[in-house]
Amino acid sequence: MSWPWSRRPKDDEKPKEVSQPVAESLPKLTIPTEAQIRTHLTPQQITAYACTSAISIGAYLVLARLYKRFIRRIPTHEYLRPTDFRKRTFYGYVPSVGDGDNFHFFHTPGGRWAGWGWRSGKEVQNFSKVQIREAGTIHLRLAAIDAPEMSHFGKPEQPFAPEALAALRELVLEKYVRVQFLRRDQYDRVVGLAWVYKWGFWKTDVCMVMLKTGMAGMYEGSYKVEWGDDEEGYRAAEKKAKERGVGMWQAPGLVERMLGVEAKSLETPREYKTRTAGMGVGGKELRSGEIMHDNWGEPMLAPKNSKPRLQNEFLMLKYLQKHTNIPVPCPISYTEEEGGVTVLTVAKVPNTACSLSQYREADRDLVLQKVDLELSTKILPSLRKYTSCRLGGMNEDELLLLLPPRVAINTGKEWERVVSREPKFVLCHNDLSQGNIFIDRNTHAIAAIIDWEYAGYYPPELEEKLWKHDSNDFWHTDKPEVLWGLLDDLMAREPPEKQRHIDTDTVIEEWRTEYRGYKLYADCFVKSDLKASERKISNRGELIMPPINSRARLQNEFLILKYLWKHSNLPVPEPFSFVVEDDVGILTVAAIPASATMLADYEGTDRDAVVHEVGLELTTEVLPIMHQHTSHRLGGRNPDELLLLPPRVAIKGGQWPRVTRYHLEPPFVLCHNDLDQSNIFIDPATHAIVAIIGWEYAGYYPPEIEASLWQHSMHEHWRTEEPEVLWRLLDDITGRKERGSGQNEDKT
Repeated sequence: MSWPWSRRPKDDEKPKEVSQPVAESLPKLTIPTEAQIRTHLTPQQITAYACTSAISIGAYLVLARLYKRFIRRIPTHEYLRPTDFRKRTFYGYVPSVGDGDNFHFFHTPGGRWAGWGWRSGKEVQNFSKVQIREAGTIHLRLAAIDAPEMSHFGKPEQPFAPEALAALRELVLEKYVRVQFLRRDQYDRVVGLAWVYKWGFWKTDVCMVMLKTGMAGMYEGSYKVEWGDDEEGYRAAEKKAKERGVGMWQAPGLVERMLGVEAKSLETPREYKTRTAGMGVGGKELRSGEIMHDNWGEPMLAPKNSKPRLQNEFLMLKYLQKHTNIPVPCPISYTEEEGGVTVLTVAKVPNTACSLSQYREADRDLVLQKVDLELSTKILPSLRKYTSCRLGGMNEDELLLLLPPRVAINTGKEWERVVSREPKFVLCHNDLSQGNIFIDRNTHAIAAIIDWEYAGYYPPELEEKLWKHDSNDFWHTDKPEVLWGLLDDLMAREPPEKQRHIDTDTVIEEWRTEYRGYKLYADCFVKSDLKASERKISNRGELIMPPINSRARLQNEFLILKYLWKHSNLPVPEPFSFVVEDDVGILTVAAIPASATMLADYEGTDRDAVVHEVGLELTTEVLPIMHQHTSHRLGGRNPDELLLLPPRVAIKGGQWPRVTRYHLEPPFVLCHNDLDQSNIFIDPATHAIVAIIGWEYAGYYPPEIEASLWQHSMHEHWRTEEPEVLWRLLDDITGRKERGSGQNEDKT
C-alpha cells in the first residue's frame, strides 16, 4: 500500500521478484553476542570509553565538592564539619546583635554572585524574624575580646555595656560580613573572627575596631582561649586604648569632675562575671535565722525532700534546655552554701510575661482556652516523647520518689522508685498549675513554665490539668485515691529498689594482671588500676605503667552501665561506684550470680550449639536494643576527649579525635566493641545470657565496629577482621588524612 502523497513507481521501477534459489542463497541475519561485540572493540575505542567515564566521575566529584564548599548553606552550628573550622571563611548577613561581643550570622554562600540580597527569595535583608529563625542562624562569639555585659539572668548591667552594644551594631548589624570559625564553645556558640567591608574591598577586623575604640577588652577567661593569628596586635590595640582613655577606659574630664561627675567603674568584664557569679532568680532553703513559725509558735521546718527537689529541678531544667524547645528558664547554678543550705539559681522570666493566675483581663476565658490548646497539642506531646524505665525524677537519691503534695499528702504511705523492663514511664511536670505558667501579655503564648521540682518519669495519669482551675481550688480537682491505687499496683508489679549492703570484708577471689587488680566479693566485683607499689617490673627492669586511657576506660564503663541500668533491660551488672583514690581509679559493680558460667569456660558437648544459640540472642535481642540508643557524638560517655577504641582497632592504628556529626547524617549507635566469649555469662541450664560485662570500650560508633567476636575462641578473635577497613572508616568520619603512631595496649 502506498501513501496518498507518495509518488507511484513506474512499471520499469517496480522491484523485481527474487527467485527462490536466489533468496535461499542470501546470508541469514544473526544478532551478535556481547562477547562478539567486545571482540570488535578496538583498543582505541576502549581507551576512549574509559577516559570518558573517568572524566564524568571526576567532574561529578569536583562539582559535589564545589557544592559542599561554596554553595551549600550552613543553617546552624550543628551542620558545621571539622573541615569548616580555621581553614576557610564564610560570607553572610548579620540580622541581629545580642551583646557587645556576639551576633547572629546568616550564611549566604556565594554572596551577591549567587543572588543573595537582590534575587527574589534571597533578599535576606527583607526577611522577617520568623523567616530568619526558620532558616537558621549561627550564634557567633567574637574571639579574643570581651565586652561589658548587658543586664540578663537577673544580673545588673555593667557600665559601658549599652555603648559597646551600640558600637557593634553600628559595625555589623544588617550588613554583610566575612567570618572565620575557630571552635565551638561550652554554650553551643561558635567562636570566630569577623570582618566588614568598606567600599566593597577594604576589609576591617571587627575585634580590632572594638579594642581600639575601648568598647571591649581582651578576653581573660581560661577555657580554650582563641586569639586568631594576631594576638600581639590585639593586645597592642587594648594597651593603646587604655593609654588614650577611650571607651570603657575613659575618665571624666576636668569640667565634669568640677560638676561632681564620678568616674565609671573600670571593672573588666571578667571581674564583673566573677563578682556576679551566682546572681539571678531562683530558690533556696532558709537558714536557721530565717525560718518562719506557725500560729502555735512552732518552727516551720523544711521537708526532708527539700534539697533533692531543688537538685531535681536544676537537673530537669538542664536536660530540657539541651534536648527540647519547651520554654523553660535557663538554669544557672545549683550550689550548697554555709550551713548546708542549697541554692538554685535560674534565669529571670521576661518582664513582658506574667503568670496565668495573675492575668485578670476581660478576655481571661479565651486566654485560658488558648493556653489549654497549646499545652495539650504542643507542650505535653513534647514531654511524652521522653521515656524511661525508672520511675521518678533526676535527683541523685535512687530511693526517694518526689511526688507532688496533691498525691503524697495525708496518705501515710511512702512509695519507692522502681525499674520496669520496658521504658513505659513518660516525662511529667506534675505541678502544671496557673501559678507555674507564664504567658506573654500581648500574644498570650506560653513564655515560660517554671517550678520543675516534682518533675520526672511517671505514668501519664499523674499529669493533671491543673491549669484549668484557679490556684485555690486545683487541690480538689482530682481523686488522689485513684493515683494511690496506681502507685500501689506499680509497687506490686515492679519490686522496689532496696539499698544494698555491700560486703567487702571477705574476699572470695583476687588476681592481678600487668596493670589491673581484681577482687571478687560475695556481693560485688571490684577492678582498679594498680598502685605504684603494686606494679610489676618488665623484663627490661622497667616499671610497667598502665595505658594513658586506663582510668578513662573504668569511668566510661561505670557511666555506660549506669545509663543502661536506667534506660534499658539489658542484662548488665548493677554499677555501684567509681572513685579515684591515690590517683587510682576504682570501679565497683554487682557480682555475677555464682550459678552463671562464662561462655569461654563452657565445656559441654553441645558447646557449638550453645555458642550459636547465644549468637542468635545477641543478634536478635541484645544488639537491636543497643542500636536504639544513638548519639551524634562519636565515642563513649567519658567526659574527656579520649576516643576509647578497643585494642583490635586501635593497636598500631593511631588515635582519632572525637567528632560530632551534623544532624543530616545518621547518628552513631551504642556498641559494646568487645563482645568476646569472656565478657558473656550464660545460664548453664537454659543457655540464656545472664550478664554482659567488660563495657570499657563501649560508646557510640558506626555499627561496623561491632564485630561478632563471640563466634571465636579467645585466641582466634584477634584475627577475625581486617582493622585497615575500620581505620579507613574512622579516617572518613573524623576527616583525618594521615595516621599517627598508634597506641599499643595490652588486652586484659
